[in-house]
Amino acid sequence: MAQFVQSIIIRFETLDQWFGLRPLLRFADIKGMTDRGEMVRLMGAHFNEEELRGLTFELKVDYEMLIGGNKSGKIRSLIEFMERRNRVADLIGVLQRERPEVNWPVI
Repeated sequence: MAQFVQSIIIRFETLDQWFGLRPLLRFADIKGMTDRGEMVRLMGAHFNEEELRGLTFELKVDYEMLIGGNKSGKIRSLIEFMERRNRVADLIGVLQRERPEVNWPVI
């Protein structure tokens, strides 16, 4: 998929050169979105809701203030919360320590 997306971006860059158009997203932006989706999927598969509460406690994040009515919504909210505060490295560190067998993506 990444190669397909990259080929589309290259086509946009070519259009930019010909017509002065600007692509809406760079390849790095799209890669980041797919890595975030992978992070949500992996966290959902490897942590139950009680374990997620433990993660947020360890990260000093109030689980109840995270937006989302279900587990994946809470996970998305946690990732966004950590991104806004430049604390993604803290999140990844805790995930790697708790589940070292999982290949966690860097977002």
